[in-house]
Amino acid sequence: MISFKLKLLLVTIILSVTIAAGLPVFWKKLSKKITVYLTECDAFARGIFLGAGFTHLLPEAIEHYSHSHGHENSIFVVSSICAYSFAVLMWLEKCLPHHITKLNTKIIVPTFLIFALSVHSIIEGYALGLEPTITGCIILFIAIVSHKGLAAIALSLKLCTTKNLTKKAQLSLFFIFAIMTPIGILAGIFSNIYLMDNGSLLESSADAIAAGTFIYIATMHETSINKETEHISVILFILGIALMSILGHVLAHHH
Repeated sequence: MISFKLKLLLVTIILSVTIAAGLPVFWKKLSKKITVYLTECDAFARGIFLGAGFTHLLPEAIEHYSHSHGHENSIFVVSSICAYSFAVLMWLEKCLPHHITKLNTKIIVPTFLIFALSVHSIIEGYALGLEPTITGCIILFIAIVSHKGLAAIALSLKLCTTKNLTKKAQLSLFFIFAIMTPIGILAGIFSNIYLMDNGSLLESSADAIAAGTFIYIATMHETSINKETEHISVILFILGIALMSILGHVLAHHH
């Protein structure tokens, strides 16, 4: 079982990266050139998420479910949980906002944005907190930290351009977003400690939901593609998938 101290270190790093990436945006406007680079980095991060979802989380979920319920129907059950979690996130981000924006208030819309991002963050963190192996933790950590920094910058930009929000309110919403992944990780750690009797079932369910979340973020989550560099973005997306596949193979071999 991976040590508690190592996971706390990962919590610290993820929180630090989020704050370091997003906080400066509130005082310094990003140049157009940097935003182009961010788009390309986002494509690479999405590839990492997709690779982690398919090459690590789904196989892990199937393995854990098999340990607690046998091999029969394990693929069907895990794949169904993954697909439904994907569908719930799609509804949460693509359908619900239309009803929220009709309210047209200065605080509800940005608060909902934080809520939607926080759902992703908590699920990602919970999967990492539950992860029992160093290999799995490294894979999930790389996926989460690569996306978290970019998400922090994008969120900060959106909050800065939201009218009628004071600087204090903008920073408060940002810090709420920043602590969601650490909260998810800590929840996963304590679940491992106090729910050991149902450990395999808990891990399989969390991994399946996280897989749906990772796949959703990689494919459907809000993004923008620069038409001038779209081929580079596709290549970086593929490289992100390849990195997770190779990393998973190498780490599993050495582990």
